[in-house]
Amino acid sequence: MTETGPYIGSYGALGYAKELTLGTPVAATGYVPFADVSLEKDPGMIAVKAARQQRELSVYYVPGEQKISGTLSFPLFAIMGMPLVVGAIGYDKYVTGSAPLTPTTLAGAAAAAATSISTAASFSASDVIEIDTGPQAETRTVTTVTGEGPYTVNFSGGLAYSHLVGATVAKLATAGTISSAAAAGAGSVASALSVTEGEFVQIGTAGNGNAEVHQVLSDTADTITFAAGETLLYAHSSGDAIVQVAAPFLHWIFQQNAVQSFTLEEDLGGLASIQWAGIVPSKLSIKGTTKTEAQVQLTCDGQSDTQIAPTTPSFSADQPFVLAGTQISALSAVDLAAESFELDVDNQTEPRWTYSGKRSPTYLPSKGRVVGFKMTRSLQDMSYYDALPSVTATTVVTDQVEAVYLVSGSDALLFSIPQGTTIKLSQPEKVGEVIMQDLSFQAFLGTNANSMTAALATQQWLPY
Repeated sequence: MTETGPYIGSYGALGYAKELTLGTPVAATGYVPFADVSLEKDPGMIAVKAARQQRELSVYYVPGEQKISGTLSFPLFAIMGMPLVVGAIGYDKYVTGSAPLTPTTLAGAAAAAATSISTAASFSASDVIEIDTGPQAETRTVTTVTGEGPYTVNFSGGLAYSHLVGATVAKLATAGTISSAAAAGAGSVASALSVTEGEFVQIGTAGNGNAEVHQVLSDTADTITFAAGETLLYAHSSGDAIVQVAAPFLHWIFQQNAVQSFTLEEDLGGLASIQWAGIVPSKLSIKGTTKTEAQVQLTCDGQSDTQIAPTTPSFSADQPFVLAGTQISALSAVDLAAESFELDVDNQTEPRWTYSGKRSPTYLPSKGRVVGFKMTRSLQDMSYYDALPSVTATTVVTDQVEAVYLVSGSDALLFSIPQGTTIKLSQPEKVGEVIMQDLSFQAFLGTNANSMTAALATQQWLPY
C-alpha cells in the first residue's frame, strides 16, 4: 500500500558543501542530523501605489530585492556539521597528527615556556616527540637527553602549554624531510621517509603554520603518493619536515576576515530538495546545559535557490557532545559550578544589492565581528563579583580567559577566548531556590591575533 498525505520533517536531510565562489552551487559533500531548518525566501515584492482616476488605489506589484535568510539548528558533533561551525568562526588553518608509537609519561610537571621535560623513559637526539594529548598536545624535536631515570629531555622552542605529571609523551616516527619543493595542489612529495599504504604523514609543522596530514597510497622510489583526491593545501620547501602520525588528528581553527560561503541542500521529507546557494553564516551560537546536548544554531543569509532531486545522505558514527564531557573555564580557571554556557559569534553580515541584472544580493559582506560568552552557575563564592571594577576604578580587568572544553569518546573540542572582560553579572534570589549567577563576557583582540580560537581532535585528517 502506498502511503499518501503530508510529508514529514523526520524524513528530511540537511546537506552542505563549501563554495569556491560565492553563490556558485556545489553538490553536498557532508550531511548533519538536524533539529530544525527554517530557511525562507522573500521575493521582495514592491507595492507601487498610483492614482488612475478611480476611488480605488491602483497598486502594481513588482518583484524587488529577493532575500534568503533563516536558521539551522543541530547537535554539536566533531565531524557532522563541523565545516559549518568552522566556517562561521574562520578557517581550519592547519592539522597535526598524534604519535603512532607506544608512549611514556611525564615524571614531573612541565611549565609553559620550558625547554626540557622529565620523562619515565628515555629518548634519543633527533627524535620527534609529542607531549600530552588532545587540544594541548604539542610536538618538539629532542636535542639532548641526560640522566639515568627519570630522564631530562631537552629541546629547542619553549612549551606553549603547561602539562601535568603523568601526561603522555610519545615518540613520533623519526623525522624526515622533503627532498624537493612541492607546490600546493600536488598529490605527492619526494622524501626518503619510509611509510606504507594506509599510514598517515604530517608535512610541515604547527610552528610554521603549514602542517597538514595525508593518508599514504604508496611509497616508491622515495616518492610518497597520497590517497585518491588528496592534495597539498600549502606549498612546501625542500627540507620541510615530514613525519609519520596517527589519529586523533588535531585541527587548529583561527579567525579570518573573509566569511566562508556554503551551498545547503534541504531535503523536504523526500519530496524534493531545495539547493540554497551563497549561504553565509551571519551568526553562530553554541549552547549547552546539563540537561541537554551541546547545540548549534546558525543564522544565515543567502543568494539563490534551486529545486533539485534529493541526493542520498550519509552520516558518520560520531556522537553529540554532552554533559559528562564538558568543562567550563572563566576568569582563567575551571568552574565546577557552571550549569550552562552559550558561545556567540556575530559576523555582522549585510546583504547588498546592486544593478547586476539579478534580484538576489550581489554581495554578503561581513562588516565586523563580535564574540561573546555567557554562563550560568550556582552561587559558590564571590570571585566573579570581586573581579568587577570598583566604582572608582579607571581600568578594567582584561586578562580574563574563557574556554569551553568538550569531549565525546576519542573526540575533543576546545573553544578559547584568550582575552575578555565581564560586561554583566546578576544573581537573582528566589524563595526556596538555589541562587544562580548569570554572567556575560565580551571578547576582544587586545594583544592577541584572534578574539577566539578552536582546537578539535578527531578521526578526520583532512581540513574542514
